[in-house]
Amino acid sequence: MPNTVIGAFMAGVASQQPEFVNALFDTQSFQDEVNRNLGATINQITGGMFKQMMFFFPCKREQTAIGQFFAELDKLIAQRRQQEAQTRQLKQAMLGKMFPARGEKQPHIRLQGFSGDWQEVKLGDVIDRKIKGKAQLEKLGKGNTPYLDANHLNGGKPFLSDGTEDVSERDILIIWDGSNAGKVYTEFRGALGSTLKAYRAAENCYPYFLFQELARNESVIFNQYRTPNIPHVVKDFTDEYFFLVPSLEEQTAIGQFFKQLDDTLALHGRQIALLQNLKAACLQKMFA
Repeated sequence: MPNTVIGAFMAGVASQQPEFVNALFDTQSFQDEVNRNLGATINQITGGMFKQMMFFFPCKREQTAIGQFFAELDKLIAQRRQQEAQTRQLKQAMLGKMFPARGEKQPHIRLQGFSGDWQEVKLGDVIDRKIKGKAQLEKLGKGNTPYLDANHLNGGKPFLSDGTEDVSERDILIIWDGSNAGKVYTEFRGALGSTLKAYRAAENCYPYFLFQELARNESVIFNQYRTPNIPHVVKDFTDEYFFLVPSLEEQTAIGQFFKQLDDTLALHGRQIALLQNLKAACLQKMFA
């Protein structure tokens, strides 16, 4: 990093094998040494402490090979993160262009073959069924049905229960109670937890289009459709929330467009996690 100024609470390390040393700094053995030397009241490492830390080093030729290996892994991880960020930026830009702006009836960008004004509907007009979650973790036994709660929806490991499966991947789930009330999800199946509700789109509405409409307006739901003290979504939400929709054909095209972007983001995330896990495993195996 040429022409870089080191901050007051940082230190620079010069080395003839910088890539190897950089990899060493990512190891658990280095973190253990840091933790062992931290002050009891002030978390800082002095230069003297740093110089006294002991590690095993191979010959310079092997240091070079190891350093280059981890530098290449870091490069791949950085590339995947950049691709993920670019895809996320593209999605945000297209959400702003492919849905009408406030006060307008047509989006700035249309997929080929579509034209005309969008029509205003209330949420209740495009929902075929509302499902109130009934499953309670403490009353469930083990089984094969995923128990759907905020922890699982946000990436946590599901509890496989003996509960009744009452939602499918096409349903739109919304947290109804708690600090995250109003946050929406889709593509989950299982037994719906008692703090959640689900909406099943009617035949006049493409499910993934409806999900994108609600997801892009989560801040609006948070600010305008929740109770002020103990947060939960207002009772008449489906009668009070109005938005614009195009024809079912255009809804389908828009929904599929954003589904492809979301699938690409998920793929980037899996690739990053795989590379990070590979790096962690190799750090553990390739350093003493």
